[in-house]
Order: sequence, then C-alpha cells, then structure tokens
Amino acid sequence: MCIAALPAIGAALSIASSAVGYMGAAQQAKQQNEYYVQNAQAANIAAGNQYAQLQHREIQQRDAASRDMMQMGIEGLKARGTAQAAAGEAGVTGLSVDALMGSFFAAEGQKKEARSSQFSMEQAATYADMDTVKAQTEARINSVQRADSPSFLPFLISGLSGAVGAFKGV
Repeated sequence: MCIAALPAIGAALSIASSAVGYMGAAQQAKQQNEYYVQNAQAANIAAGNQYAQLQHREIQQRDAASRDMMQMGIEGLKARGTAQAAAGEAGVTGLSVDALMGSFFAAEGQKKEARSSQFSMEQAATYADMDTVKAQTEARINSVQRADSPSFLPFLISGLSGAVGAFKGV
C-alpha cells in the first residue's frame, strides 16, 4: 500500500514544488517593482533639490544683475552731474556739452547691455542645467527595470509534467 501511494506523493510534491516556485517568482517580481518605485521616488526628490538649487542660483543672478544695473545708473548720473557742473562753472554750453552728455549715456547703455547679455547667458546656462537634471533623473529611473508578474502557466505545466512522470513508471 505504501508503494502504491508513492506516485501520488510524487505528483503532489511536483505540483507543490511548482506552486512554491511560482510564489517565489511572484515575490521576486514584487520586490523588484518596490525597488523601482523607491528608486524613482529618490530620483525625483534629488531632482527637486537640484531644481530648487538652480532656481535659487537664478534668483541670485537676477538680483546681482539688477544691483549692477542700478549701480551703473547711479555712476552714470554722477558722471553726467559732475560734467554738467564743471561745464557750468567753466561757462561752456551748447553742442559740446550735449555731445559729452550723449557719450556718458552711450557708455552707460553699453555697460547695461553687456550686463544684460551676461545675465541672459547665465540664465540660458541655468536652463541647460535644468535639462541635464531632467535627463539624469530619467536615466536614473530607467536604470532600474520593472518586473512583469510571472505567468503561472509554465509552473503549472512543470508541476503537471512531474505528476505525469510520477505515474509513468506505474
């Protein structure tokens, strides 16, 4: 009687082994997908921190450019005031004084334009850095593969095949 039960026990063990194999594969897929989610969350947090730093840098650059422009305006105003006072004390008027004032305005305008261009280049570099952060974040997220849930069919076939094999020798 015990010998007759061996094929049935073998068949049951084969099916149980396949079921345990499937559960292990399913658990492994679940863990891989949890790792993917954790990695994506960490990558997005890091990207958020980098974006905040870049935006802070841009604000500082904008403030510095604004201060520089204001300082250039003050220096131009002082230069024009000094020149007008000197011309008035010397009794000089007319086109030569107007030309001198025009040259002060032109110099101030050139300095402001150069500073404005510099800020525009700094801003473009910041935007390029933001694009880099985005690409790095996507690459980091995509570096971890998602796992598909395993199909039960191969495990079922393996278990049934083992069960059939257990009865084959009988």
